[in-house]
Amino acid sequence: MIRLFEDFNKQKEIQFICEHYGIQNYTINEDLTVDINGDFIFRHNVTKLPIKLNKVSGNIRIENCGLTTLEGLPEYINDIDLYNNKLTNLIGFPKHCNGNIDLSNNQLTSLEGIPKGINGNLTLYKNKLTNTDYFPDVVDGYIDIIGNPITHFTKQCDCWSLFSIFNNNQRFYKDEIMFELSDQDLCILLRYCEDYNIFDKEGNVNRNRLERLFKDNK
Repeated sequence: MIRLFEDFNKQKEIQFICEHYGIQNYTINEDLTVDINGDFIFRHNVTKLPIKLNKVSGNIRIENCGLTTLEGLPEYINDIDLYNNKLTNLIGFPKHCNGNIDLSNNQLTSLEGIPKGINGNLTLYKNKLTNTDYFPDVVDGYIDIIGNPITHFTKQCDCWSLFSIFNNNQRFYKDEIMFELSDQDLCILLRYCEDYNIFDKEGNVNRNRLERLFKDNK
């Protein structure tokens, strides 16, 4: 009887948390995890999720929240958007992703914890990565690692054949010159290409600006 009372109180506590944060279409399981029927959208200033997610049938959007840990995410996800948080690593990240991953504008110094295969796009724009340790073996979509202070590539993988440049938040560009660059030049390009606006609207490379970029930053 005491155990039943305790479990009831814990379920009421989880229910209160869901209502407090405006979480919708939820079901509380016996183990006190939470299933979401549809998208899980969370925009509150927290360092970690206040509930443990079990299943989310839709996509996950946790933007501008100040997250420092991924504790509470489910093992299986579709699209996930973790834009503009304070993550430094990906320990605790879902093991399986059947969609796009957006980790832009965080403070990532390591990709430890990221899935080995991603069935979608991977956006790591403007983090603090200095190498490609723990990089996924396969990424089915485009890869954006612009704005990271990468100094060397510690892992090359099949997904580099899909390497694309993201420009002006509108289009993705692929240019043969990307595959002609040394690792050192590619690191410099990834870090500074936006500052020099080297791509035009058609995705062509402005060679003069590219030369200037390398001259200024080597």
